[in-house]
Amino acid sequence: MSRVSLRRLARCGGTTTTRSSNWWPSGWRSRKGRITAKRLLPAARPAGYEGSARNLRRLVAARKALWRNDNHRGRRPAVWSPGEHLVIDWGVLGALHVFWAVRAWSRVRFVRFALDERRRAWRSRRALVQALAQLAGRVLPAVEVDSIIRRCDELTRAEANRIWTQHQRAPSTLPFRDYAAMTLKFWETAKARDRR
Repeated sequence: MSRVSLRRLARCGGTTTTRSSNWWPSGWRSRKGRITAKRLLPAARPAGYEGSARNLRRLVAARKALWRNDNHRGRRPAVWSPGEHLVIDWGVLGALHVFWAVRAWSRVRFVRFALDERRRAWRSRRALVQALAQLAGRVLPAVEVDSIIRRCDELTRAEANRIWTQHQRAPSTLPFRDYAAMTLKFWETAKARDRR
């Protein structure tokens, strides 16, 4: 018998009864229902279990079912705060390439289609600005989208941080152009950091 099995046997104390549905070494309760009969059998034999491996599997399955009934975790979905996350990605749908953005809390979706992903970075920036505008309840003409992208290129780190500070203090006083340019700048910075 391995030293691990001996250690487990010492932990359970070896107090068992044979062929009983109540047979279960007390030290195994701390395993949180994650034990298999195959692992338990080598420790159970010296502890006095005389039943077959198949019966032990049945006993272990019954115990696991009892444990799960008492310790049900259930499905715990993620909890989002409003405005906290915007999930964006590219996908392929047949011959079309799809840019999509989903606001995690409200699940509002923004979708744009393209025939290819050439100039993907440019298309992503443009689509992200359009998504931010639509989620803010605005429709931007192409000229304004381009001006926001140019503003993003001109932003320094200090300017982006100043805009962020103003956004935290009084979000309604911040022009959308600055807000979108700052968001785009932070997104590009995070992408560049992730590539390293």
